[in-house]
Amino acid sequence: MYADKAKENLVYIYADINSGDIEDERIYEGDCFYFKCLGCKLHKEELMSINIFIPSIFIYKDNFEYSLPIEDYLLRYFYDDIVSFSSLNYNKNKDKRDQFVVNIQKPSQIVSKKNGIYFDKDKNCFILKLIVQIPLVAGGKRINGEKAIKCFKGLFKVIKSIIVNVKKSDIDKHIKLYQNQMTIRKYLMDNDYVSFIGNGSILPRINDSDLPMLNAIKFKSPKEDEITIRLNDGTCIKGMGIKKGINVIIGGGYSGKSTLLNAIERGIYNHTLNDGREYVITSSNALMCNAEDGRFVNNLNLSLFFKKLPGNNLNNYTSNKASGSVSQASNVIEAINNDSKLILIDEDRSAVNFMYRDDIMRKIIKNEPIISLTERINLIKEKENVSFIIVIGSLSDYLKYADNVIMMDNYLPLNKTKDVENKIISFDDTKYFFNKKRIYNSKLRLFISENVIDNKILVYDDIVLDITKLSSIISYEQVSFLQFLIKSALMYIKKQQIHLNEFADYLLSKIYDSNICEVSNVINENTSMFFEEIRKIDLISALLRIKSLKIN
Repeated sequence: MYADKAKENLVYIYADINSGDIEDERIYEGDCFYFKCLGCKLHKEELMSINIFIPSIFIYKDNFEYSLPIEDYLLRYFYDDIVSFSSLNYNKNKDKRDQFVVNIQKPSQIVSKKNGIYFDKDKNCFILKLIVQIPLVAGGKRINGEKAIKCFKGLFKVIKSIIVNVKKSDIDKHIKLYQNQMTIRKYLMDNDYVSFIGNGSILPRINDSDLPMLNAIKFKSPKEDEITIRLNDGTCIKGMGIKKGINVIIGGGYSGKSTLLNAIERGIYNHTLNDGREYVITSSNALMCNAEDGRFVNNLNLSLFFKKLPGNNLNNYTSNKASGSVSQASNVIEAINNDSKLILIDEDRSAVNFMYRDDIMRKIIKNEPIISLTERINLIKEKENVSFIIVIGSLSDYLKYADNVIMMDNYLPLNKTKDVENKIISFDDTKYFFNKKRIYNSKLRLFISENVIDNKILVYDDIVLDITKLSSIISYEQVSFLQFLIKSALMYIKKQQIHLNEFADYLLSKIYDSNICEVSNVINENTSMFFEEIRKIDLISALLRIKSLKIN
């Protein structure tokens, strides 16, 4: 690569996936690794993807059952040094395109699959993916070859230094934590629990960030709810176990009840060392179902919660701008349709007329079309084996239905189940059909533009998708992956009809697919150039909010 070569000649050092005339991928060797270069995007020739293949023998010589905790450790281990190296090469006085910038996926507080680093079993290598911006000269027409080569040499020197200094003892800590977390998950599944909050956990976060508030009160389980779990390493951990059923969390303002619920929701993910929520573990199919004014509802049977709605068939209901009660009812029904077994609800973010109707209003309003959640909660629990964790501050009627009541007092939980009287154990045996085999009708769509606004509004030409209320999607990388998956769904043409669950499985299996990863490296400036896994239930929840999709 020389300074007087046109930038199009970069094709000679990498296999450009947008070009059909490249015969073989070009592999280059380093001291502790080997690598290949790929083009990123048709009109972004100065961007190059470098896949670093690191043989596992250099990282962890022992056999390992799980690669995910090692991948997570390596990404954190590489991140600071590579970001520092990139910063040293950055000159703010020069044009953006005349910089040598190295982009590496930013690690988050959760341990999840990421395409910024992953283990390839066939190659027995950890693959680190970097996106490098190569410096250009002459108005963006030529490569500054001398500077680029110097920077690449420096980058590879940093990578080698990191590899040879990897500490097995540090990796062992990450593996041990991950194994313990998976042991707890298995325990919950085997013993009819839906969540566990370990004693000593730090639940509050700093200013709504993902960082722990280190001076916060540490969690301590009530004796009535405390369980002991033997971990993978032979030690035991104690904490609050939340059983299947209807669980109600009560408390005054600023008592910590919403903080507890938010931590429980985040427990669908495993967290990394020193996060404070390492041992907050929740069933992976849990879903937050609050009100969502204005959401699109797509061809849904709402007869479980409504006797009638103006101008619509309850068994086949569609609305471009659903009300609070309709949207929350839709969220609950869709969660059950998509095999969620744990529904999370916060009273502060709910539609009151969906949650409850008191006796006085029942007597005054004889023809109320809304069937409140209190009238159906036992039916859902018994017939669909669905559990609830509900935070309430005012709606005391839910205490009658609760199998367990936890009161938060200054961020510490107290069990108040015995103080609750008049428990209701019967349920409405209304016959109701949950549609768990919904059909997606596909047709060819080609899009000129795509964008992400404020990281939560996805735009494809005239199609706008608001995922603001999908609170389990927490990182830029997850949004980036979701945006790509949604576009793939909108363009899907292999079948005229497909089951939504099967289609979601197909899309999610592509997180490591090289063609998908490379062609979507740069979607727009508001999203990440990397992908992080999302759950199937979150992908389907997003798909159901797309107005142009026909779903039966």
